[in-house]
Amino acid sequence: MDDDPASEIACHHGEIETSLHRSVDQAISIGELLVLEKATLGQGHFLAWVTATLSFTERTAQKNIQVYTGQASLPCESGAYWTAAYRL
Repeated sequence: MDDDPASEIACHHGEIETSLHRSVDQAISIGELLVLEKATLGQGHFLAWVTATLSFTERTAQKNIQVYTGQASLPCESGAYWTAAYRL
């Protein structure tokens, strides 16, 4: 442990920002894969596929797609990046 609390706090804060940014990047990747799968499955089959195949809900799938399709509008700052992605 560092003797300087400010340095330790800054280190932890940086790790949180990195983790949040990585989470949004993963949501974007998942959203892209979902969009591709949705196009492959055709009209009316996607939600049933999500329910039968994935370990998360239809709503989560839709949220990941929204993050993917809205990624161009996300700000570059780490904290704002995650917040903006969550609001999509």
